[in-house]
Formats: sequence, structure tokens, C-alpha cells
Amino acid sequence: MTWGVNLGADNVTNAVNMAKAIVGAFRSWSVQASGVVLERIEIGNEADLYKNNGLRPSNWTVEEYVPDWISVAGPVAEAAGISGRDGPVTLQGAAFAGQGFTPREIFDLGILDSAPGKAISVISQHRYSAAFCNGGDFPLISFMSKANVRGNLTVFEADIAATQAKGLLYILGETNSIACHGAPGVSNTAGAALWAIDYTLQAATLGIKETYFHEGVGYKYNFPSYYAGLLINTFIGSTKTSQIVELSVDDSNVSGYAAFEQDKLVRVAFINLNAWLLSSTGDRPSVHIDLDFAQGATADIDAFWHKGSATARRIIIDHADDTANLTWAGQSYETPDAHPAGRLVLEHVSLSEGIDLRATEAVLISF
Repeated sequence: MTWGVNLGADNVTNAVNMAKAIVGAFRSWSVQASGVVLERIEIGNEADLYKNNGLRPSNWTVEEYVPDWISVAGPVAEAAGISGRDGPVTLQGAAFAGQGFTPREIFDLGILDSAPGKAISVISQHRYSAAFCNGGDFPLISFMSKANVRGNLTVFEADIAATQAKGLLYILGETNSIACHGAPGVSNTAGAALWAIDYTLQAATLGIKETYFHEGVGYKYNFPSYYAGLLINTFIGSTKTSQIVELSVDDSNVSGYAAFEQDKLVRVAFINLNAWLLSSTGDRPSVHIDLDFAQGATADIDAFWHKGSATARRIIIDHADDTANLTWAGQSYETPDAHPAGRLVLEHVSLSEGIDLRATEAVLISF
């Protein structure tokens, strides 16, 4: 777990007491027996918004944030027994809500040269594609957009590069479709599951190591996105060696990704973001995907081709604006105990013939 310590109160004693309480809790027998461990402490959540919510003056700047953070983070790190970024517990830096403050700016201002800064192992930023804090009407189709997914993530490319240049990991420490607990008609729909697949895998190709999706009881973010996690985890695999690359797909609605393990192609995923809605009429459109392999791309490509087949699992969705009745590889997880119900369906895929993918559907092919 990553646990937050209050910076907004600007009270060192309060922050130190919080840190001691956090560390003490994780040292307790019951927590240790549970297997839950403390990985990082984050000092200050979305500090770039403090000037807007009364926690700092309205003219507060990033130049003031850095020494402010150091003055609190130093005693917190000491109280928690954190001395560097190689220990079992480290600090998580930044955690900014937007681009008001950036990792590049705080690096240039010397935050990593400070004593607590030397304990930062991860840089976190937050990202939502919209906000429902004051209500609003957000079209689901705008989220099921290949171009919009990329536009919402590429703003971080310079920050990612600067973070990696410092030898640190870069994550989205808080993200999801729409801020302020989601919006009905988007965050709770089946279409959001396809958005989450493309969004997460696109983030990975940009060098974002982890994405933490904001969730909570009663929030608009809802169960369909669990199916996105099922496909993503299967796509990534369990070896911890997979490398993910985006495939060039000449279709404005279809995204594709490949997973390699030890330089061998093992899986590909395709997401058709064309929104098939309850209001849609006529025949449901589909695209045909031809699987064309560059010779020498993997050591086993000839064996793949001559064998002539692979297996596929699909996320089947009736309509993008549905809030239930999805299946993953033929199985439903909408059960009382969340265990899958139904027969597992693994499709045979002929490599020479390719595969069809309907609007509002995703498929994972394993070689």
C-alpha cells in the first residue's frame, strides 16, 4: 500500500504523528499476518490545488511548494525510518492533479537533491478525462475514442521522460474516466471497460509503470470495468517479463497491442471502440483483422504460421451503454461471489484467415 500524510495542514508535528501511526500499524501482528505491506508514503495529495481550496495563498507557486514539501517530508521520513529509495519503504513524489505543477519543475528546483528527496522512488501524477464535480453531460462516444485516449495521456510524455532519466518509476497514482466519483452513463457502462483496456495499455506503451484506478462503494465507476482487468492481466501474463508495444492499426476505431516475452510474440489484443449503443439501428458493424507477421520478428514465427492456429478470448458486450451482461471468454463474473459462471470459451483462430471483431468488442489472441 501507499499511504498519504497530510501536507495541506502545514503542520510538521501532525505529519510526523501520522507517519508514526502508519508505520506502527503496519508493524502490528494482525497486519503482518495479513500479508499487506507498506511500500511508500506520499506527503501531500494534489498539492497543486492547494491554492484553489484555501490550504495555501492563491498566489502559491511551485517554487514555494518544493521547500514546503522538504520541510515536512524530512521529519516524516526520519520518523518513519526512511533513509533512501532502496529500502522497503520509500517516498512517492509529486501526486499532482494536473499540469499546474510538474515533475520537471520540481526536479529543476532541486527536490531530489534534498534529504527526503533522495528517498523518492516513484513519481505519481493524477489524470481524469473530465470531471463530474458539478454534474454535467458527457457523451460515452467521446470516451470510446482512440484519438482521445492518446490525447489524454501524451501530455505526460515529457514528465515520463524526465522521471525515467532520473532513474525513477512513473505512475498514474490516481486515474479513471471522470473525476468526482464518475458520471452516470459513462463510468458505469460496458463501453468504459473497452476504454479502460485501451487507456491502460496505451499508458504502458508510454512508459507509465502502473495505473491506480479510483474506486469506492457507491461511486459511478462500476463492475463492467472489472472485465477490462481480466483481459489486461491475461494479456500481460504472469512471468513478469512481458514487454508491450502498440501495433499499427489503420482504423480510427481499432487499437492493437502485442505482448512479447523474451523477445517472442506471445499475445495480441485488439479493441474495437466503435460504439454500438442501445439506440443503434441496422446491422452491427465489424472489422476484419488480417494477422500479418514480419519474417524474423520472433524465433517461433515460422512454427506459429505452419501450425496455423491460435486461441482467442473475447469480451462480449451487447451495447456500449449497458451496465451489465458482459462475458469474458464465455463466462460471466456478475455472480454473488464474483467467481465465473458458465463454460470457458476459447476460440480457434486460423492465422491465415484472420479474425472478425464487432463494434464494441475486444479480443485477446494467444499464440
